[in-house]
Amino acid sequence: MKANKAVEVTYEFFNDLVAVANNAGLEVDIFEGTLLDNLVISGAEILKIRGIKRAKHIIIEERAKNEWSSGLYLWTTASEAKADKAREMFSN
Repeated sequence: MKANKAVEVTYEFFNDLVAVANNAGLEVDIFEGTLLDNLVISGAEILKIRGIKRAKHIIIEERAKNEWSSGLYLWTTASEAKADKAREMFSN
């Protein structure tokens, strides 16, 4: 999938991505969610993830599936405004 569509990812993927981004010296912002955390990585165009379009920002958003479970969805954007909007949404 090369589009900027949201792709469901695992919590293990989330943790691995955070470790890789931190090791690469990227800006990593983690926000507490309801059941799972949310994430914004800036400077992410240097990361190569199979099936994911490269872009300046990687955003992983928690989305409720039902009352008892959530999923993590990754999407990318080159827009600083969209990344800032995600940070603002996750902060509230």
